[in-house]
Amino acid sequence: MRVKIKKLSVFRNIVSILPLVFIFTILLLYLTFPAKTYSKEERRYLEQWPTFHVGRVLDGSYETKMESYFSDQFPFRSFWIHVSTELQAWLGHRSAETTQHHARITPRLQGISLETCEPSRY
Repeated sequence: MRVKIKKLSVFRNIVSILPLVFIFTILLLYLTFPAKTYSKEERRYLEQWPTFHVGRVLDGSYETKMESYFSDQFPFRSFWIHVSTELQAWLGHRSAETTQHHARITPRLQGISLETCEPSRY
């Protein structure tokens, strides 16, 4: 019985450390991989490290640029996008381009009504 409890304790410790290992690994990958400038898959230029300026920090644009930089330069980004796309397709989700809208919701004073409309109107 005591051996079983010890194994369970070791398993819990390993499981609790895994998120920290993942975060530390991503940090190391950020520091070691060079920044990409262009994405062939998305056919667009990726965000680069923003230049620091006090005015940009005060108006909030610096933080927005930093967020864009980190999301664009995420390690193995195209792999994760591919995994997400495949998972959504497997779950039956459609992309925004192929989604058809069959009704438009318009607010009224007494509630919400549904009006059917053609998908081409969107």
